[in-house]
This record gives sequence, structure tokens and C-alpha cells, in this order.
Amino acid sequence: IETVLASKTEQKEKCQSDLGAGCYSTTTSSNYGDYSTNWIDAGKAQEVDCQFDDPSLNLKVIFFCNEVNGKGQLVPEYQCKSTNNTDVLNDIASVITQLA
Repeated sequence: IETVLASKTEQKEKCQSDLGAGCYSTTTSSNYGDYSTNWIDAGKAQEVDCQFDDPSLNLKVIFFCNEVNGKGQLVPEYQCKSTNNTDVLNDIASVITQLA
């Protein structure tokens, strides 16, 4: 079933790309988290909440789709403050403070 769904997504995105440049669905990994995007038309953007930050802070990852030589290029902009290592670093800082 997943193969069929992937196929339908690929077919849909192929049709969208025939209408103009854009960025295909993808998963992006960084120290700020793992994020999946859907098709984005060139000149548009998608926003998602930062994975490791408190949602009440309203910090976002903004994925811009820029057109470069007729093709879409995905460019992430991270407003995130926390990374996958933030908790570990805070724990180390706490231990150092207690030892001082």
C-alpha cells in the first residue's frame, strides 16, 4: 500500500512540476530536528513548529522554495533555539554549576 501511495504522490508532484518550478516532498534532518515537507511552489514557503522547542514559543522552521535555473531549490530557515543536544548540554551546565 505504501508503494502505491508513494507512487500517487510522485505522480501528483510530476503534474505540479509540469505547471511550473517547485520543490518536491522531502524529509530534512538537522540538529534542530527531522522535518517533512509537501510540494512547495517556487516562491512559496511552508512553516512547521521547531521540534525541540516549547510550542508556546511559536518558533518555526520556514522552508522556502526558490527557483534556480528553472528548478526548485529548498532553503530552510531555522528560528529554533533548541537542538537535539540541548537537554544534554543543560544537564552538563547544571552539574558544572553545582560543582562550582
